[in-house]
Amino acid sequence: MTQIETPIVEKKSPFGGWKLFGTGGMALILFGATFFLISSIAVYASRMGATPGDPGSMCSVNGSIGGTGRIPDGANTDWKTNIHTNTFASCNHTTGQCADNTGKYQDRCDGGSSGFKTDCSAPTQMFAAVPYPLAQLCKAGGSPNLANCARIEVLNPKNNRSVVLAILDTGPFNTNDKDYVLGTSPPRSSNAGLDISEDAMRVLIGSADSGHNFNWRFTTAPITGGGGNTDPCISIPSLNGKTIVLDPGHGLEGGHWHNTVGYASLGPVNGAKSEDEDNWNLALKVRDVLASHGYGVTLTKSSAEDNPSFSARVNVANSKHATLYVSLHSNDTEGGAGGAMGIVRCQNANGKGDIHLADDSVCESTPVIDQNKAISRVITNRVQQAFQFNAAPKFMGAHLGTLSGLTMPGVLIETYCHDVLSDRQKVEGHLDQMAQAVAQGIMDVTGGR
Repeated sequence: MTQIETPIVEKKSPFGGWKLFGTGGMALILFGATFFLISSIAVYASRMGATPGDPGSMCSVNGSIGGTGRIPDGANTDWKTNIHTNTFASCNHTTGQCADNTGKYQDRCDGGSSGFKTDCSAPTQMFAAVPYPLAQLCKAGGSPNLANCARIEVLNPKNNRSVVLAILDTGPFNTNDKDYVLGTSPPRSSNAGLDISEDAMRVLIGSADSGHNFNWRFTTAPITGGGGNTDPCISIPSLNGKTIVLDPGHGLEGGHWHNTVGYASLGPVNGAKSEDEDNWNLALKVRDVLASHGYGVTLTKSSAEDNPSFSARVNVANSKHATLYVSLHSNDTEGGAGGAMGIVRCQNANGKGDIHLADDSVCESTPVIDQNKAISRVITNRVQQAFQFNAAPKFMGAHLGTLSGLTMPGVLIETYCHDVLSDRQKVEGHLDQMAQAVAQGIMDVTGGR
């Protein structure tokens, strides 16, 4: 079977192939560039509060979720130091349910005085509880609103990682220690210190283990991550390699474009009149972004019209010994809510045949499938961060031919819904932004931040 691909683009250095001022001059340029690069990384890392390449480092970048928060009346913004901190219930990103390590605090998922659930439907998984009833501030004016919530910055002094969290509950143990929370007095007991979500703890220490001493203070800064119900800080895989195969989905079928209905009814998007063109245009842009970061990138086809078989697409990835395979699509919801979607291949879709499943948690759990689930969440979350679609990201398990037979991790990403007007209005004219979001998700899981 013929394998068709575009030329591989590999840039090992921004200066690769340049010959200026002879050997000595080139060495000087490279030395200066290297010094600049290392200095830039050091400055960047100091701002991030983590070392370069650390899976937690991306999580310290504040997003824009909920706008700016508020400082509670009577509170100051001084650091409270050496505070005993435990984890409590947060979203389980494998099962979609709410649970902590022990399953002991399931009641935390019902929202409490903040009005926000803390399961996978929560607007953020970056949340905290303090022993004073501040969570009720979220409902000031009626319905829950993150912009009204009190927020705290939590700092791990051992590695300088920090997160900004919304106060969505009262704890630990619903105690009341007003002087400690609003002022500078120490907690009356170590049990009345601070509770944070498991997801926040993973950012700060790399795991969800309880029992660490952190510093915290009130802040109005944006909540860390800004990523809705699938925060990128969770279980980020660390793949070893920078060889990526992008699969622009579909192609001409019997001389006809694929999925033209949404485009015909709502008009072209980013110049594309069909999903085939849409996928192709995006793949080219993602390739360019990744190549600019030193990745080697191969496409599974050479034009929007090409429509290789599933096995031919997979063979391209396998022959290149790729680090990661990403099939790019846009979705046709047929009346659905819209938003991005990550799809992984189940070995047999739990015996249900060649069908899509509404939740990838019903897939069998294997190391490969679990890794692909995490990858799909990271990439789709990046898309959601960039476009803030009205519908939260979704995840599915399926018996997909385009992901069958891969010898490396592989996912299918539906970047948005081309038949949903609100999605189209956000995406139109922003192909570069979409490409940057997808590429950033890929770099997140391959250590190329």
